[in-house]
Amino acid sequence: MAQPLVWTADGKLDAAGSAVFTAAGVADVELGPVPPSLVWLITRMVVNTTGSSSSTCSVYDGAPVPANLIDATGTGQQDASDFGQPWLLRTGETVLFRWEGGAPGETATARLVGLTQVVS
Repeated sequence: MAQPLVWTADGKLDAAGSAVFTAAGVADVELGPVPPSLVWLITRMVVNTTGSSSSTCSVYDGAPVPANLIDATGTGQQDASDFGQPWLLRTGETVLFRWEGGAPGETATARLVGLTQVVS
């Protein structure tokens, strides 16, 4: 289930969510959707996990299918995005963070930072 967007009156985006790893070692955090009449300009994504498992994290523009893969990390713990320019999301779109290889019961956390802009 998508977690609610948090933004400030000055148009700053700061959204975060977390999930517990399943018995299969998977955790999904979905942020969004982008509300009507807004766009998100994502400038930074940060991922982290509790514990010491060697999980990986993949970031998707919507559903977790290869065509939607935006970024990935070799370690799902304490890592940040390294894309060069802001990533634009439009009304209704979501961001899905998927960790694999985590220990059951550990927690995965994702954070988006950037700007919101009203569009007409």
